[in-house]
Amino acid sequence: MTRAWRGWLLAVAVAGVLAVAIGCGGGSKGQSLQAALQEKEGQLSQAQRDLTQEQARTTGLLQEAAQAKAAQDNLQKDLKASEQQVEQVTADLRQAKAALTQVEQKGASLEKVVDQLTIDRLILVELRKDLPTRRQAALDYWKGVRGLAAQSDTVLGTKANQVLQAAPDYFDWQEATFSSQEEQGAMYNLLGAKRYDDLVDQFRNEALLVVVRRLDAVSQVTGSLGR
Repeated sequence: MTRAWRGWLLAVAVAGVLAVAIGCGGGSKGQSLQAALQEKEGQLSQAQRDLTQEQARTTGLLQEAAQAKAAQDNLQKDLKASEQQVEQVTADLRQAKAALTQVEQKGASLEKVVDQLTIDRLILVELRKDLPTRRQAALDYWKGVRGLAAQSDTVLGTKANQVLQAAPDYFDWQEATFSSQEEQGAMYNLLGAKRYDDLVDQFRNEALLVVVRRLDAVSQVTGSLGR
């Protein structure tokens, strides 16, 4: 575009000169031609200065455009890096939240097991005592144990209730008068006294199993919390 402009300016200058040369005549030709040449030279010099300024301005604009493009590229890189960092932080937060939720769930489970073990300890305290040998004392004893067992475990509560229901038959046998030891032994089965003793043993075994299972659960939860 610069060469074309220069060619145009040169053509204008030459045409002007030729026009002046053709239009002038006689003795004044030399002076007129000289004046015309000077005028055209001035116009050409001004055009060249304007062209130089325009070229400088264009060069500056191109440099600014290149700098803007470089800044835009850098900004895009920074934005991409920031986006990746945000994605990583978001993923880390999700992972941390999931881990925290898991810990909270395990903590709640552990708290529940600890509460149940507190009740189990009270049951074991009762089982270490000697069983009452009087009817009313035995009934009161097993009512208390049944209340604790029902809070600890459904199956354990059911077994405690079975013991309580069988207690009257045992004391009916215990309070009865027999003519001989043979009769007493035979009635031990027939009156249901043996069933009472068997249910007491079953309850004790079940209570121990419940405690063992809960201790295992506590061990598993605390072990997983440490990982």
